[in-house]
Amino acid sequence: MDLRDERTELPPAAASRHELEDEIQQAITRLSPKMRAITVLRYVENLSYDEIAETLHISIGTVKSRLSRAHQALDRELTPVLDRHYLK
Repeated sequence: MDLRDERTELPPAAASRHELEDEIQQAITRLSPKMRAITVLRYVENLSYDEIAETLHISIGTVKSRLSRAHQALDRELTPVLDRHYLK
């Protein structure tokens, strides 16, 4: 009988997750200030497009455009990182 809590993360998995989180954070800090602000407001602060537009005094179209460019930049930078972590 296995008495381990299924929610308990094993040390190697925890270390890998922390490393991945650090890589993601670093990638976000390398975004331009405008794209970084949009990304943080959307995914850290969980603001809607309307709320981001109001907060930054920009149109919703600009929010969508900047967020799309941020997604593309993060995808380019993080795809190799994710491949390393999940294709081991």
